[in-house]
Amino acid sequence: MKRVHQICISCVLLAGSILILAGPDTRTGVLMDAACGARVAPNAEKTAKHTVACALMESCKASGFGLVLEGRFLKFDPAGDEESVNLLENAKVRENFRVEVTGEFSETDVKVSALKAAKREGSGTKPSSPR
Repeated sequence: MKRVHQICISCVLLAGSILILAGPDTRTGVLMDAACGARVAPNAEKTAKHTVACALMESCKASGFGLVLEGRFLKFDPAGDEESVNLLENAKVRENFRVEVTGEFSETDVKVSALKAAKREGSGTKPSSPR
């Protein structure tokens, strides 16, 4: 019985240390308002066509924001909502606004610690030619 007790304690300690080491994660997806997010997320074509103007409409903005990732919508916490408005108001793209989110992810939500516009494919410097 003492051996079983020791094994149980070891398992609990191991699981706890895994959770502590997990920490924040960084993922990239489409920034979207919650009013559209859950409805649009399963459809990749509609997700790609969702506009910044829609997300900034008063009713959509009031619903909060989140990340469309792998066909799911993950709702941001209030800090993420606030930062989303700032990013959207300064966005240089009109649709399919991709962001990089660092935070604690669950199956339905994200506790955001950092949010920034993701680099777009084809942006940045061109590789230099060989000499």
